[in-house]
Order: sequence, then structure tokens, then C-alpha cells
Amino acid sequence: MPHKPASIERTGLAPLRIASAHGGTSITAASRLCLSTIDRHPDLIQGRGIEWGSGTGILTVAAATHTGVDFVLGLELDAAEVAVARTNAELNGVADRTGFLISDSYDPLPGQDLATLDALRGSSTFLIANPPTSAGDDGLGWRRRVLRGALAYLVLGAEVLLQVSRQYGTSRTERLAADVGGYAYKGALETTDWVRFDQSRYDLREALDWYAAEELRSGEPYTFLHPDEDREVNATEARRLREATDASPRTQWRMHRLTRLG
Repeated sequence: MPHKPASIERTGLAPLRIASAHGGTSITAASRLCLSTIDRHPDLIQGRGIEWGSGTGILTVAAATHTGVDFVLGLELDAAEVAVARTNAELNGVADRTGFLISDSYDPLPGQDLATLDALRGSSTFLIANPPTSAGDDGLGWRRRVLRGALAYLVLGAEVLLQVSRQYGTSRTERLAADVGGYAYKGALETTDWVRFDQSRYDLREALDWYAAEELRSGEPYTFLHPDEDREVNATEARRLREATDASPRTQWRMHRLTRLG
């Protein structure tokens, strides 16, 4: 059952009422950045769109509250979060302009309404995504999967709002468009202040290990701020500092803009 909804404040806009699936009502720094980007750049989310990895629907619901948005479909693998997302859409008065599917990336699970996703094929005008780090590669594999799968749904000129954090570096982020093809990279839209790349979190601890392994393989560094915030360090040094002092390096979450090409 959904937990009691909490209020998530928005600058210059009505707050969102958001229930959670697993207890707690906090919003991560990365999700807060994505929300702020949606609210500060409503011109980039017009018409019909998709949110990849929608969780409990915060970003899908937020996008649907903007007057230029006709419909947003959230794709999420966690069935419990999809159920809560539908409740959150109702709580915020946008149930008629949102949909949510239990879906493994762009592949809805059996029993889901495939027609809802099929109706967006070749007609979506925006995409929102805050993917996790991928394992066993440079960390951007999920983001390539997001962009590659979206090609079938996005119209020419469609806007993509994609979270890629600072440690990946400008070159890797810009290469995403070329790696997949069919997109132009338009730069960073919004960035957070420095935040801890919290090594008490298993997922971020594991990610730092993957980054260090990729540095060894490719020779291309990742860039963090030293825990003392006095200089930059690569992933290998950040991991060494963690093992010696249990300290977390700093990074910044960043929301980037890409545009669908013909």
C-alpha cells in the first residue's frame, strides 16, 4: 500500500503530493535536479512524452502539470512503484494525462497495455530519463540503451532531458550522441552544487569500483572532487581514499539536453 503522501516544493509552482512505495518521502539530489529542470524549461516538454525509469512517478506527474504537455507515459520495472505512481497522478489531478507501464526498458511485461506505448511510436516529442550507472562497462551503457530504444518513438526535433553526472566528463557525455547516432548533443541544462558520491550506498560504492576498473582498461579518467574539496581526483584515487579513510568524493548531478535528428 502507498505510504502517506508528502509535499514536494517547487519554485513558483504548486507543490506535488507524492506517496512512496517503500516508506520515506525523500527525493534524491539527482531527482530534485530533474524536477527543477522540467520546471525551469517547460518549453522543452511540449506535446506527448515518455519518462524512462519513472519510479513513483514524480517526474512524469510534474511534467503533466505543465500546460504544454498533453500526455506522459512512465516506464518502470518495479510493479509496486508503478502502482504508487498511478496514485500520485490521481493525487495531483493529472491521471487523465499520464500513464504508467510495468516495463523492462521499452519492453512492457505481459499483461500491460501495449497499445499505450505503441501509440507513442514515431510521435513522442520529448523524453526524460535519470538512468542508473551500468555495470561492467564505462557506466553509460544504460544511457545508450535509453537513447537507442527511444529512436523508434521520438519525432524529428524531439527533446531529450538526460541526467549524466559530472564524474563522466564532458567528452564521454558528448560522445553519447555519436555512440548511438540520431542525436545532437546540446549541452548541460542544469547542475547541482557539489554533493557526496556517498560511499555508504552500495550502488555508488560499486559504481566507483567500476569506474576505477574502466580507467585501468581505457586510460580515460573520471573526475571527482577530493573529499576535502581542495582538488580533483580520478576514480582510482577516490577509491584508494575510500579504502584508507572511508571518505566519499564529491560530484555534481547534471541534466543534459539532446535533440533527435532525422
